[in-house]
Amino acid sequence: MTRFELSLTARVGLACAVLALVAGATLYVVHTATAISGTRIDAVFARAGQGLDTNSPVKIRGIRVGEVTNVSLDARGRAVVTMHLDPGVRVPGSTVASVEPTSVFGPKFVSLEPGSGETTGPYLASGAVITDTEGPLDLSDTLGAAYRGLDAVDPREVTVIVHTLAKGLDGEGEHLRELIGDAGTVVGVAHRQRGRARQFLHDAALLGTALSDKGDELVSISSDANVITTDLLKRADKVRVLLQEVTSVSAPVAHGLARHRQDLRAGVHSAERVASLIYAQLGLAGDGVRGLNRLVDLLNELIEAPGPDGTRQLQIEMFLASDLCELIVGACGPADGRR
Repeated sequence: MTRFELSLTARVGLACAVLALVAGATLYVVHTATAISGTRIDAVFARAGQGLDTNSPVKIRGIRVGEVTNVSLDARGRAVVTMHLDPGVRVPGSTVASVEPTSVFGPKFVSLEPGSGETTGPYLASGAVITDTEGPLDLSDTLGAAYRGLDAVDPREVTVIVHTLAKGLDGEGEHLRELIGDAGTVVGVAHRQRGRARQFLHDAALLGTALSDKGDELVSISSDANVITTDLLKRADKVRVLLQEVTSVSAPVAHGLARHRQDLRAGVHSAERVASLIYAQLGLAGDGVRGLNRLVDLLNELIEAPGPDGTRQLQIEMFLASDLCELIVGACGPADGRR
């Protein structure tokens, strides 16, 4: 068996190749572990505000869809916020980015508000830049503006205002107490009637829903009303005369109704009593009608009952006079029988 030995140069080259392979594999593993998957999007703000940094969440409608990976300044001094969205998350080109606070004094997050094309696109590709942004509103800015506003107020003017207000309310305690009491009564009534108010709002919502598809009909009614209004304007004098006549007739009618309101009230009450009496007797009237029907049916059966030799057990013959002179006495001459 022959022993194969490599030269020193070959062994050094092989060792270098193995080291290079190991280094490459290590770099690939590290890069794969540290690489951020998903879509990379930049947003340009006038300023990022306090509390926004790397690892701050990115949300759409309150749901986290990514995170901030870098916050930097561009050549024009603007804040560039780099975001990486989770794989599968797509945002349209009309998206608006804003920096929102998580709480009053807490950290901030980037909110993405999709615009048109949320389901149809086009969507932002990786590396796109959002320029339609809204900067953050920090509490310190609000307090600073409030401080500047308060600092511009002269304390002596505040004293004069308070003194004038106190002087104007001097002696009005009873009226203020009544006003507060009435307001409490109104609030109490509103609280007790909250069920009806809720029902009213529900009915109003149903009415709005019912009218939502009646736009064409409403437009047609408005057009017809415009036509009628034009004709009425052309006949304004006649309409004025008609209204005057209606007013002149309404006055005597109102006066008569006012004078006889007691009689009208008594008549209405009498009608109510008559209606109640008739309603109370409906049961008896129904029984009477049903009994009469049964009696008529029984008589019909007796009349149709067969007798001996093809006769009937009960037979009724009735003769009615058809001559008017015989029906009504005195219709054709003296009532004493003389011609």
